[in-house]
Amino acid sequence: MQALFVLTRAKARVTLTPWSLRRSLGNMLKPKLVPYVLWGLASLTGLQLSLAGEAPSQPSPVVSKTFSQPFFRPDPWTGWGSIPNVTSVAKAVRADGSVAYQATYVIDQFGRRSVLPDGEAATRPLFLLNLGCSVTFGEGVNGDETVTAHLGQMLPQLAPYNYAHPGWGLGNIYAQVDGTRFDRQIPQRRGVVIYLMPTYHIDRLVGGLGTIAWSGLLPHYKLEKDQVVRDGFVQTARPWYTRAIRWYQASFLHQRWQWRWPFETSEEHLNLACRMIKNMETTIAAQFDKTRFLVVLHPHSDGNDLTPCLKQFNITYLDLRTLLYVDNWADFVIAGDGHLNSAGNRLVAEKIASYLREHEGEFLGGAN
Repeated sequence: MQALFVLTRAKARVTLTPWSLRRSLGNMLKPKLVPYVLWGLASLTGLQLSLAGEAPSQPSPVVSKTFSQPFFRPDPWTGWGSIPNVTSVAKAVRADGSVAYQATYVIDQFGRRSVLPDGEAATRPLFLLNLGCSVTFGEGVNGDETVTAHLGQMLPQLAPYNYAHPGWGLGNIYAQVDGTRFDRQIPQRRGVVIYLMPTYHIDRLVGGLGTIAWSGLLPHYKLEKDQVVRDGFVQTARPWYTRAIRWYQASFLHQRWQWRWPFETSEEHLNLACRMIKNMETTIAAQFDKTRFLVVLHPHSDGNDLTPCLKQFNITYLDLRTLLYVDNWADFVIAGDGHLNSAGNRLVAEKIASYLREHEGEFLGGAN
């Protein structure tokens, strides 16, 4: 009986009989090559099994997103950001023609996503300043269905301000904090700052495999003598790296085998990230009378473990990475898109609100 392996990407068919395979292995099994041969056989076997197995049913993926009005534009400091005073209806359509979501994005005069009726935020004693990317912005849901809005509903003493923007990573957010006078945009003098952080923000910080092909300009930061230093943008400061990683991302090695080496995030990157987060905490605190800073590790956070680093830098955090390790996780996401729906955002908000209430004296006592 013949063993047949089909390399679909190369459109080549290789047939190996037991005799030819045994002869080839006899020539290849030199002591130094044994680990590599075994690894290769294991990989090919895994590929054959994965191709033979029946894939589970998956929702039709989103293939197009349209906006009634543009709500973001290039920015010379953060890379890109929101356009002030814009209302845009976003619509996402799946490959099968069904609508994944239709949501209205209202951007205020400061480029923030509006989550409360005009004037209501000013009546609350404490601010809630939320930083992040699309999961904080609330991609695919209306303004009152975001994590920020849910928190404002659960904790009525907090005036919620949503400073997040889709696609941003830690570098964009750091640039935003470095270049924004929040105290001139927020009337309250005391409050809570929450950075809702999926750990893939580290990949976006360094311009990694999960980011470089689709993103706009990524602010480039590095450590010099333990100080965070801005060095333009990743794409312009590291042009050869950018070309190499774009080539590698499209290669067979990454597309088929999902190899990340040599573009994996490192301990050095994690150390840089935690220093940046600590600097963000300090920068915002200097603008107000009293603030408390909380990093929330979002459920969409496979991969990098920032918790040892956060502890080292004395950064308070809430770990929600395993929150959606449940059988009914699909009830909390937009089918075919992956962003959390209103129920998912509410679940995240409930956990954050519970944490803030448990530590009320530390986080919610600023009104006293």
